[in-house]
Amino acid sequence: MGKYLFVAWTSMKTHLVYRSEVVLSVLTTLFTLTIQVFLWRSLYGTSPGALGVSVDAMVTYFILSSVVSLVLRYADTGWEISDDVKKGLIASFVVRPMGYPLRMLFTVIGRCAFALVFMAAPLAVVGALLFHLQAPVGAAGLLVAAVVALAAFLIYFVIWFITGMISFWLTELPWAVPSFINAFVWFFSGSMIPLWIYPPWLRAVAQVLPARFAYDMPLSLYIGRVTPAQGLAGLATEAAWLAGLLLLAMVVWRAGSRRLAIQGG
Repeated sequence: MGKYLFVAWTSMKTHLVYRSEVVLSVLTTLFTLTIQVFLWRSLYGTSPGALGVSVDAMVTYFILSSVVSLVLRYADTGWEISDDVKKGLIASFVVRPMGYPLRMLFTVIGRCAFALVFMAAPLAVVGALLFHLQAPVGAAGLLVAAVVALAAFLIYFVIWFITGMISFWLTELPWAVPSFINAFVWFFSGSMIPLWIYPPWLRAVAQVLPARFAYDMPLSLYIGRVTPAQGLAGLATEAAWLAGLLLLAMVVWRAGSRRLAIQGG
């Protein structure tokens, strides 16, 4: 385990040199958040009480959504894995004691930890000072939200890992695949529009998909729109998605490794 923690620590330190990127990312996200806050406050001004939660709860939802997005963008490893496959770098990890999937996971953990500490946390503080960030409704809801968010991080990592593995069979990872995944997440996660505002039939579709567990479920738990009991029921569905995706990732990895061995690395 020590070697993987070292990978995570090294990954985190590597990103510390990109100070200008940190500042630019936080400012860009803050600008987007500001637009969202003024837009939703305007909507509440014309239709108070029509959106299911208070205006302060909605603002809190979007502050936290911006925080989550800053962290999850560093879980995207599709192009990185694809590049490792193309250049043959992945072949050396097939025979090393340090397995490639775990090495990549801890690399992502390191840079997501960097994003959490140096980007997401400052954004949360500034957002709280500018727009009023509500405290969580209850400790139980906050705890369930944290567990849901952690499992969602693993789901996102596995999805991007599987995406990168496509390059075992294709020379290039089609740009449309990551674009589709990002659009899918944007639409069905609740990151930009809360899912409870969707039409019932569309909301029902989103409820069975894994994208919502990074945004809609934990943020709804935080603001009290979802109870801890409902969160635990959702967590069971999330665990099923995670197990299924992990199984698929194992199958794809083993098939890709065999293909690599047959081709001589």
